[in-house]
Amino acid sequence: MELKLAPMDLGQTAQKQTIKVESLLEKPDTKSKAPSSIQIVYFDKTNSNKDLQKAKALLESKGKVVYMNEVRYGLDAKDFIYEFRII
Repeated sequence: MELKLAPMDLGQTAQKQTIKVESLLEKPDTKSKAPSSIQIVYFDKTNSNKDLQKAKALLESKGKVVYMNEVRYGLDAKDFIYEFRII
């Protein structure tokens, strides 16, 4: 299952990047400053809520704890992305 990642720059118009949900089960990069047991991934708003729920269920079935939130970055109702915190 693949999901679209959110752009990390508001002006980014390049083609949307995708990620396989199964790749989130791998160990995160050890170069980051965050504790290695936590991953934070931002998904584009064009992903369906049904697909996000399936991805969450898949990760939880593999022993991960997943918190899913909507992150608003503007005043308009359409200005949001999805955040997964994977522990």
